[in-house]
Amino acid sequence: MPSKGLNLTRLCTEEEENESSGEIRCNHGYVLPLLTAWTPRNPGRRYWVCPYYGGPRSCDFCVWKDSEIDPRSKFVIPKLLDKMGELENALEGFENLAKPRTTLKVENTIEEDKMKKIEAQLVKLQDDMEKMKEKEKKWKSKLAKSKARENVLWFIILGMCIILVACGYPGISLKEDAMRLPL
Repeated sequence: MPSKGLNLTRLCTEEEENESSGEIRCNHGYVLPLLTAWTPRNPGRRYWVCPYYGGPRSCDFCVWKDSEIDPRSKFVIPKLLDKMGELENALEGFENLAKPRTTLKVENTIEEDKMKKIEAQLVKLQDDMEKMKEKEKKWKSKLAKSKARENVLWFIILGMCIILVACGYPGISLKEDAMRLPL
């Protein structure tokens, strides 16, 4: 909600920084900075809080420096901050239009250089992808060849078994008696 060009926290604390030189410490013993809330419920309200607040190590130290803000201010302050942000954005746009042409040319050449570098990286990535695809094809080819070799070996083993059975190799028989279990 606060605008990006103006440090509202600093603006709200500078006035009274000289007044209070005392240190505020949480129950852990840490010196706490004075913070400013920019929530819709507490716009611009200052407070101190334990750095572990809300976590498992929290000592639950949270103290408001300012009293609660009246309802009208809670409504008006966020609207004013939004309007301030809009005005800063508009001013930034006008400042960009008012830049000298040479500055814009320098910015354009910087952007062009960045684009050329990005394009070169993209081309390199595409080349690397093509190389990886070629390696993948080679591996697939090798894998297919090894599968074919494996199939040939199984075929040879099967053929040898058939030949051994057909030739009557001792101990291997297809006769009906050879298939019976001994009793």
